[in-house]
Amino acid sequence: MKFFDIPILFLIFNKPETSLRVFSEIRKVKPKKLYIGCDGPRNFIKNESHKVLSLQESIINQIDWDCEVKTFFRDTNYGCRIAVSDAITWFFNSEEKGIILEDDCLPCESFFNFSKHMLKKYENDYKIWHISGTNLFSEQKIKGDYYFSKIPLIWGWATWASRWKHYHEKRQSFNSNGMKVIRNLFNRKEASFWYKTISNSHNIDAWDADWAFCCFSNKGYSIQPKKNLISNIGFGDEARTTKDIDHELASLETFELLEPYDFNKEMLYIGESLDSQTMRTFFSISFKKTIQRKIKSIYKRLRKHEK
Repeated sequence: MKFFDIPILFLIFNKPETSLRVFSEIRKVKPKKLYIGCDGPRNFIKNESHKVLSLQESIINQIDWDCEVKTFFRDTNYGCRIAVSDAITWFFNSEEKGIILEDDCLPCESFFNFSKHMLKKYENDYKIWHISGTNLFSEQKIKGDYYFSKIPLIWGWATWASRWKHYHEKRQSFNSNGMKVIRNLFNRKEASFWYKTISNSHNIDAWDADWAFCCFSNKGYSIQPKKNLISNIGFGDEARTTKDIDHELASLETFELLEPYDFNKEMLYIGESLDSQTMRTFFSISFKKTIQRKIKSIYKRLRKHEK
């Protein structure tokens, strides 16, 4: 029986339905090492303690292959920013490289092999800081099987301990040189978006903006696959930020991407234009696009009520 030799960190909390779907995909590849991180329940949410503990137990009981399991289950709730970033730090205190999956990021089978290949290929190439499983433009005709992006998408991703160790130190430098760093990478509107997002990240209990700034500060690129390998199945009322179930990014279709993975040097330049397209289309720097998205969401909700 083949086992997957790249360690996986699985981050769970209080969403049993999506968590178990994601775990079923992890179970298929049978990682030799599985780390599970979980924040503590919130005292002011009725029955959350039972929900969290039951999910932990359910996941542990379904690990039916030869696997080294380590858990970081908190008794107290620390919130998303601290709980997630601390769990990733805990993970990389023991491992040199690995995959991170949250409880609503559903991978296809190709995601695991793609991440493994890139982790090994680019381990000593410090131009690469992040490996993403998400492609928001799978319909685009992209030469090669992956390209380099400035934007580290975190719906299913991988990195190395040697990169993550800079996470906390780079946040500390944001107030003094944040805009300068960002402006060197993005145009005025894009830089304004990222500066506001990173500045406000602690107010909305988010960890990922700090990781984006860490990558920006080190001029670290993200590897983006030609096809989308991750579907975010967590959109809805219970989500922390992605509440619009009709959002165009909700439950994106995934596709298989098989080895060998070809890199076309032309994509060094195409990646720049795809990053700009990502910013215009999905990060709301276009007022027109924001209005269109809101109208589309309202229309879908009205149609549902009519049925």
